[in-house]
Amino acid sequence: MLLVSNCVLAEDTIQRPATAILDVPNHLTPEQEKSIQGIIDKVDNARNAKAFLLVIDSLQDGQNILGYTKGIFKKWDLNNYSEGLNYLIVYSRKDHAVRIEASDKVIQIVTRDYLQSVTTNSMMPYFRKRQDFEALKRGMEMVALKIENN
Repeated sequence: MLLVSNCVLAEDTIQRPATAILDVPNHLTPEQEKSIQGIIDKVDNARNAKAFLLVIDSLQDGQNILGYTKGIFKKWDLNNYSEGLNYLIVYSRKDHAVRIEASDKVIQIVTRDYLQSVTTNSMMPYFRKRQDFEALKRGMEMVALKIENN
């Protein structure tokens, strides 16, 4: 029941933005956003894949990153949007929580284990050093490269 509750809360919070990056607390500098946008544009041009980055300040009480991300992914209809090669990275700054959610078509290419490995082994070391931009950029790059090369 908790997961369903969290999904409903997430669905009511943020509409899919017109841009691929939505930085609610303005945590990233314009240069950092431009750098990540370059990765997003490259994978879009190579495979018509749509990548999104959502940075929020914190989760509401009782929410967890899994439920929140799944709710946003569903709300933004990313499993069906465009060609279906879509993924979303959600980072909750104050909660130090990150999650990568991907469409079924992306999962067929990269696997859930790969996404978990990217989060745990590639992004988390940067987050531990408080290098949020580097962590987010690395996560975006690794998923994009896997999609581009398959």
